[in-house]
Amino acid sequence: MHNQSKFLLVYFAREPATWQEAFTDDQGNFAAAAPGLKIEFVVADPDPAKFAEQAKWADVIYVRGGKTVMLKDVLKNIPDFKGLIERKIYAGSSAGATVLAKHYYSTTDDVIREGLGILPIKVMPHYNESKQDKLEELKGTGQDLPIYTIREGEYKIIEK
Repeated sequence: MHNQSKFLLVYFAREPATWQEAFTDDQGNFAAAAPGLKIEFVVADPDPAKFAEQAKWADVIYVRGGKTVMLKDVLKNIPDFKGLIERKIYAGSSAGATVLAKHYYSTTDDVIREGLGILPIKVMPHYNESKQDKLEELKGTGQDLPIYTIREGEYKIIEK
């Protein structure tokens, strides 16, 4: 049985001053969720060459939420980001999930934005019924693609 894993923790959607606190929180959360699993954690480096090496090393790439625009600005400058995450477990929280979509609803700015388009989907994080008008706007944006509405505390698994 495989009882070791290498996690790359990505915080590009947040200000660097918050990364250490997020890293400490995530280490504790993942360790608690997988007792008995030996996990080696590394914080992702925004330098494209260093990130590429880290992504090749990792078994799991976890991208924490924050501002999707900030995250996208870093990821779009990483050559072959899509190739680096293929055949990996990619887990995204809020911005980490929306950035892969073709279009997404930005809770930060209350607008529909274009993601990296790695997955042919639309995503609405932090969904609740009060956002029905924004859901309709997302439906009408761009081509007709599956929409994933994700409520607080929910998750979706997409196997590709």
